[in-house]
Amino acid sequence: MLKGKRRPQKELRVGVVGIPVVEHAEIPYREVFSEGNTHRLRGLIRKHLEAFSGELLEKGIVLVVSDCGEIIRDNKLLSSNLGTHAVFKDVAEEMKRLDSKHDLLLVVGGKHTPAYCLYQFPGNVARVDFHADSQAYEKLEFSNYLRYVLLNGLKKPHQVRNFGLRENLSLYSMFAGGPARISKDINLAAEPTFKRHQTDVHKVRARTFDIDSDGLHEKYDVSYDAYVSSRFGVSASNLGKALIRNGPSRVGFFEYYPQNENAHKLERMIVALSKAAVIGVASRVLRQSTN
Repeated sequence: MLKGKRRPQKELRVGVVGIPVVEHAEIPYREVFSEGNTHRLRGLIRKHLEAFSGELLEKGIVLVVSDCGEIIRDNKLLSSNLGTHAVFKDVAEEMKRLDSKHDLLLVVGGKHTPAYCLYQFPGNVARVDFHADSQAYEKLEFSNYLRYVLLNGLKKPHQVRNFGLRENLSLYSMFAGGPARISKDINLAAEPTFKRHQTDVHKVRARTFDIDSDGLHEKYDVSYDAYVSSRFGVSASNLGKALIRNGPSRVGFFEYYPQNENAHKLERMIVALSKAAVIGVASRVLRQSTN
């Protein structure tokens, strides 16, 4: 798949980190860090990427895959409104440190809240999700993290390219500028930010990908929302093309729970998409080395 003859060796550093935020077992909508929730998935990603390293080596790329463990913080802070913002500000700093050490950072987690930290990095974000995650709650959580991305100035609306959206679009438009600005800034019919059909994702340009499993195409049977429509779900094939084309610096995979009956299907897809991201970064490195 990679083009080019054998070249002088260049190192490609990939980090795999888990942020194991899950829903509290007894308290609905209460999020907690659950140590070990991402261990299996991180191990699978590393195993399969290392098995792919021989093919990269033939093209002059030395693949170094590091398991960066899990980022875990105080669950008491995570239960309070202001504490949640402090927790993820701290998580974001740790993610920034890891990002600086790797050519590609793969982030895996349960609840979608930690994806907030991905938006601190420059450039567009390609976001795959069934929901807009823009609920007007004071506490930073999985259902409103994108609201705080914009309110806190991490991104402007046009920098977030959404794919797979079907729900809560009106809420997104309200906090992103209000009804008076929808036609100018967020035209749902024309604005590329809200392209929702599965054939469009491979055209996106972004260095960061934020992927929620419920935005994927239902035929892969990996979504945890049974009502996801195939009209809007994003296919793994097109998402893989987008990752290869962009050679992203960071990719986040969320709504992964190892105890779910379909977890093995999602694991296979995440491994394949991680490999696509590595191919994209390797191709970018090879292009840069010839310039």
